[in-house]
Amino acid sequence: MDPDVAILDINMPNMDGFQLALRLRRSQATSDIVLIAFTALDEFAVRGNAAAPNFDAYCQKAGAPMLLLFLIEPMLG
Repeated sequence: MDPDVAILDINMPNMDGFQLALRLRRSQATSDIVLIAFTALDEFAVRGNAAAPNFDAYCQKAGAPMLLLFLIEPMLG
């Protein structure tokens, strides 16, 4: 069973979150998963990347965990 939501960090070794998001979008099995960028980077740095449109939402790690839950809940509705 495929997940409904994937929370991706941007700064990961070997493959960053942008690359992973692109792979997930290109795969028929995972193209509809809700993707959330969860990162220490500020939103401007994330949105400035050409692969940013692959994400459905952005959440900065420095924020409260409730913000991440606030983003996820309506997407699953």
